[in-house]
Amino acid sequence: MNKRVILLNGAPNCVDGETEFFTGIGWKSIKDYKIGDSVLEYNKSNTIATLSQADYVKIPMSEGEEFLGYKCPILDMLMTSEHKVLYETSRGNLNDRAWGEIFTRLQDNLQGFSGKILTTFKRPSDGVTLSDAELKFIVALSADSSKIHSSKRKYCFNLKKPRKIERLRGILGELNYKYSESVFKSMEGYVRFIVDSPFEKGLPDSFYDLNEEQNTLVSKELRLWDGSAQTFYTNVEREADIAQMVFTKDGCRSNKVTTLRDREGRKLAIEYRVTVTTRQTVTMSGVSAKSHTYTAPPKDGFKYCFTTETGYWVARRNGKIFITGNCGKDTLGGLLQTRLGGTMQQFKEQLYVATAEHFKLPLNSFVKVATDRVLKEVESPYLNLPPEEYIKLKEYLGKDFSIDLRRYEAQSITPREAMIYLSELVVKPTLGEAYFGIKAAENMCEGNNWVTDSGFKQEAVIQVNEFGAENVFLVKIHREGCSFEGDSRSYISLDEYGVATLELDNNHTLEDAVRTIADWLYVNIPPASV
Repeated sequence: MNKRVILLNGAPNCVDGETEFFTGIGWKSIKDYKIGDSVLEYNKSNTIATLSQADYVKIPMSEGEEFLGYKCPILDMLMTSEHKVLYETSRGNLNDRAWGEIFTRLQDNLQGFSGKILTTFKRPSDGVTLSDAELKFIVALSADSSKIHSSKRKYCFNLKKPRKIERLRGILGELNYKYSESVFKSMEGYVRFIVDSPFEKGLPDSFYDLNEEQNTLVSKELRLWDGSAQTFYTNVEREADIAQMVFTKDGCRSNKVTTLRDREGRKLAIEYRVTVTTRQTVTMSGVSAKSHTYTAPPKDGFKYCFTTETGYWVARRNGKIFITGNCGKDTLGGLLQTRLGGTMQQFKEQLYVATAEHFKLPLNSFVKVATDRVLKEVESPYLNLPPEEYIKLKEYLGKDFSIDLRRYEAQSITPREAMIYLSELVVKPTLGEAYFGIKAAENMCEGNNWVTDSGFKQEAVIQVNEFGAENVFLVKIHREGCSFEGDSRSYISLDEYGVATLELDNNHTLEDAVRTIADWLYVNIPPASV
């Protein structure tokens, strides 16, 4: 069996800067991402979302490139045309398709797009160490109490609805809390409870981590105390976010809406309304679908995304939650490996080896920190450069720095900086631009080698020289509005070497892309050897 190298060469796919991600303790605009932030990663095989560290992507938009948007009362997405969108088919299967293709269908097809966008997920947790009665009381306290200023521990409930009065009595009796109850003479029908509370008023962040049983209970209580079967109200945005997550984990599609509430005799006040429905998806079908589409230039000139291991993450825009796609070619490479066999490869694997050797570190230890999405951005006491080399690196990166040259001390750098230093300031200037391509060729295996980070021509040419043009295959992945601008890699051409090249317009599903590549390879490689 021959060694074959299939180079996957394509640019990233992204969302706009206002799209939010969930950090574990709230939502945050993707443009404000900081190193160490967690991302809620979605696994479509079991519909479970878990917090993880993801690679962050921020690149400039190409000149004239615009975002494609869809906005209606229950869904708000603004993405580049090549972005991967996950949806449920009419048969209940999960599939994905390029946003540009869906957008075109929304504009050209009177029936819109029949796929259903996912808006809910499971999120297993060990839960919190609170009883059911304590959970109920915290919700009631948040909804209908006010603090008595003369005491830090006393709260007042003024209730009129009989169901709330009876419910609070039952909860307080179950908890054996000290309280007093009286009837207002000046406020007919109202009952006042004064309660000694061990809790502060407000929904706690720990409600993000309720287990399934606790979450179901709180989901019900929130609507009993501060809303209705289909709506939750609050004037505290953080509590609206917590409530929305509780409803979403409970299998209910929920949207957060910000409004100005006009109360008679009072000033206008901001109110947050979280709508709830047992429907778990959103459709973009019907004759009105086209009216919800629009295009928009980037506000800050950038597009953003994450690279997660599962290929998907949980996003929110203007209070509407949806599951969206990953950024990167590893998912496609993995599917091709599953379909056609072979080995996943990356040119940068050889950079790990060179960096570990240069800094005299065990390879396994260095790879562990260099691939950790948090540790790779943290300065390490084991990665040090003399002052003059440290200055060269910072200047190459265009970063501000401060160093006292009068004190000749080694300066610590991050694992990511160490790899850049080795690649661009040590190896390539001394051993040539193709060095990592040469080292990668030495590690190619028999059969198919799926290289998912191809973007430097010098590295690709080495594979042609080593294995012959008949054993190298270039797949250039194109999507409308997608480019390498802002990336050190680029689209490459190997036409002058006689390498078979597939120009893949990947505006369809990943399965379509896998099928197209597989069919193309069968034409170019004898079937018995694929």
